[in-house]
Amino acid sequence: MCGIFALFDSNETEIDPSRVREATETLSHRGPDFSDAIVDEHVGLGHTRLSIVDLTAGANQPFTIDGGRFTLVYNGEIYNFAQLKSELEALGVRFRTHCDTEVLAYGLKHWGVDCLRKLNGIFAFAFWDRDAKTLTVARDRLGVKPLYLYSHGGQLVLASEIKAILHAVPELKREVQFQAFSEFLQFGVSLGGKTLFAGISQLPPASYAIWSRGDQSPVTGVYWYPEPGGYSGTVGDAIEETRERLEAAVRSQLTGDVPIGVFLSGGLDSSAITAFASRHYPGKLRTFSVAFDFADKSELELAKLVAERFDTEHHEVQVSGFGLEATVSALVECHDLPFGDSANIPLYLLCRQNLADIKVVLQGDGGDELFGGYRRYRTLTHEAFYRCIAQVLRIPGISGALPQRLSRYLQCFLPKNRGDRFARLLTTETSTERLSGVFSDGIGRRLLDQQPFERYKEIAGKYSSLDSVQAMLLTDLEIVLPDVFLEKVDRASMANGIEVRVPLLENDLVDFAVSLPSSFKVRSGVQKWLLRESLSGIVPSEILTARKSGFGVPYSAWLRGPLNEMARDHFAGMAEKGMLKQSAVDAMLARHQSGSERDAFFLWKLFQLAIWFDKYQVAM
Repeated sequence: MCGIFALFDSNETEIDPSRVREATETLSHRGPDFSDAIVDEHVGLGHTRLSIVDLTAGANQPFTIDGGRFTLVYNGEIYNFAQLKSELEALGVRFRTHCDTEVLAYGLKHWGVDCLRKLNGIFAFAFWDRDAKTLTVARDRLGVKPLYLYSHGGQLVLASEIKAILHAVPELKREVQFQAFSEFLQFGVSLGGKTLFAGISQLPPASYAIWSRGDQSPVTGVYWYPEPGGYSGTVGDAIEETRERLEAAVRSQLTGDVPIGVFLSGGLDSSAITAFASRHYPGKLRTFSVAFDFADKSELELAKLVAERFDTEHHEVQVSGFGLEATVSALVECHDLPFGDSANIPLYLLCRQNLADIKVVLQGDGGDELFGGYRRYRTLTHEAFYRCIAQVLRIPGISGALPQRLSRYLQCFLPKNRGDRFARLLTTETSTERLSGVFSDGIGRRLLDQQPFERYKEIAGKYSSLDSVQAMLLTDLEIVLPDVFLEKVDRASMANGIEVRVPLLENDLVDFAVSLPSSFKVRSGVQKWLLRESLSGIVPSEILTARKSGFGVPYSAWLRGPLNEMARDHFAGMAEKGMLKQSAVDAMLARHQSGSERDAFFLWKLFQLAIWFDKYQVAM
């Protein structure tokens, strides 16, 4: 992977080359192998390269063709570039390199935005046409690769990470976007491309935008939509086809001119990737598993079992949580935002280890959203029952008499709007009023004016004709996957110059999985039923029957122990600035210190937020 930066001035104002070069250099961690930046008329383009395919200097970027008319900066991998190269050669194109960058450049020249529908890969890019005076930008179908935008006064700035935009536009007013803020307090992230920086957003997945000289706004479009349903085969057919498509997806992502490894957790998805990669990888496949001194449990034994089954060169990495303060602080800088999913910590620490000469790893993200891996899918198979039971909460006094966790869970099923119900299943918070009460009165009132569940209502509304499990799967595919998991994977890995590929999100496999009925995925109370059946006889039976697990990051215990003082200091800083009510935070901390878990996730989110406010000096 790489880092990209672009600055486009539709007013034809002269661009300072040093501005482009310095902003690009803030992304050097994403591409430590080579960096360059150019200014061509009224556009500046910069690129930092992590060399994966065609390691020669001829594949460096910014990449120009046709005597400098077209220039491309691109972050990602096009897995079907060899096929596209053959198509372009049939049109008369003569290539000078063996890289996918050149294929993408000529594809955009010959096919325009129609090229996007041909791409099977993960990408974000900016493509400058000097003669037409247009800058085309686009992002992959599911948002694996990031692309942030800031536009003001006829000037567009875009980059792989926010830090490059902030460096390029020092005059940018650092103010909070309150809708994004309200979403963060609920879910630990902002949704739908919003960021907590007012004016900075992400280009949506599967989207493109074309800026032209003299225009104040771009032409935009969407080149792909999930198309649920339509599968006409039997369950047996689906089992066989799942196996074949997954193997093909893994095989397609073993391309490159550098060694490739697998992050092997011992779970179903990474075990399947290891099984198929070991069949097709030229040479001995290297796998990496990790144990953390702060984790309650370890999957090393399951991972070792898989590694032995497929005869990989297996590495067990022991990672310490020593120096947590520095790690937590560094991750806020990696994201340039507060980020509530503490699972970014173990992934970041793993990628920071010495993985020999490995630059590329395969990881199992996407399997849960495509094949039904979360408990909520199983719950939603009985949604009518839960909605009926939830009505008891309307009886005065009942809600307070029930255990808090049960009461909160049943409350998820009370709203009439499906998107509202889905959103409540994804948040641990019980009310906006409780969250807003921690902040100063002015901030609290503004929070109460926001609609943090709006994105869920929007996406779930698109799938109103589908059953609840299918609608939840697709909603997760459009919200949780890009806004939480792919965001986490990109920042934690690219901060350390590691490219993570996600075979389960390969185009053909995604299209196939989306077409399947939900009853194939969650059956008889078994999550990922179809995927388990398709992998029977391929991965060890112990993997097929194991319960879903995770790293179990003990952030709650950390807030009572090694991070307690740091958190209190940051909360006090926010209170001194008039953002927080110190008494309300103290009450939460005291309750948490006594052993209550009620406020744990909210305090963790507030901690991330406080670090971010301190580092980035954002105004409320």
